[in-house]
Amino acid sequence: MNAEIFVDLVRKGVMKRAVDNVVTNLFKSSGRRSTPELIALSKWYIGLPVDDREMVIRALAEVSHAAVFGLFALLDGASRVDDEQPPGELELWHKGQAGRTKLNGDLHDLLNSEPWHR
Repeated sequence: MNAEIFVDLVRKGVMKRAVDNVVTNLFKSSGRRSTPELIALSKWYIGLPVDDREMVIRALAEVSHAAVFGLFALLDGASRVDDEQPPGELELWHKGQAGRTKLNGDLHDLLNSEPWHR
């Protein structure tokens, strides 16, 4: 696995799935894990016109992208969470049959290298 494949897998397996799961929960809020907040949100969402629901889904996709971009920027060293001087470095590796491959360094740029929509 290389960084490009990793980013593509995150787009499909994390970002898309997160949005899809939230939308599913908005339609089915009566399960055992439902909170009063989720039930209220579901009633609000279901009551929206179809065009407005699509806008909510687009907003969820933006949030999904922003969260993953922020994490990737952190892993790449483009943003920091500590004030340590000199700054520490995070490393993300994939260990497979072909050996070890360092994945981070350009993850946030790779994520933005193509448009992402749910």
